[in-house]
This record gives sequence, structure tokens and C-alpha cells, in this order.
Amino acid sequence: MQKEQSIFVRITVATISALVVVAAAFLIISLVRTVLASTIAFDTDEANHAVDGWEVYHAIAARSVGDFYRAVTDQSFYPPVLPFLSPPPMRWPVLA
Repeated sequence: MQKEQSIFVRITVATISALVVVAAAFLIISLVRTVLASTIAFDTDEANHAVDGWEVYHAIAARSVGDFYRAVTDQSFYPPVLPFLSPPPMRWPVLA
């Protein structure tokens, strides 16, 4: 009786383990296919602009003239005027 239970437990554990391995392999394959098939609508360009604006915002919020000058003059792509034309309005109350 105990030997039959031991065999049953081993078969059950082996079956569950095999199912987990098959499910993991299926998940990995489907994720790889999804990543390879997807096209990203944007590149790092948006992130570069966001970082520039973030640096200007933090320089203004910290009231640091040196950081502000650095943030404005070290813009990566656009002229220094852009962050002043399109700042996120919800962040300006921090300055008050």
C-alpha cells in the first residue's frame, strides 16, 4: 500500500514538474515572439527631451542659478527656449 502511494506521489510530482516546464517554455517562446514582432512607436528621442525638461524643472525648484544655467545651456537637441515654452503646468506650484 505504501509502495503504491510512493509511486503515485512520484508520478504526480513528475507530471506537475513536466507541466511547469512546458508552461515556462511556452511563456518564454511567446514572449520572445512578441518582442521580435513588435515595433516601438518611439525611440529614445522622447526620453532625451524629457530629461532636459526635468533638469530645468529641478534647477528652478531648487532655486539654483548654476544648475539652471547648466540645464538650459546643455540641452541635448533643442534650443534653450523650448523648456520655457512647454513646461508642465502642474509642477510650477512647487515654486511658490
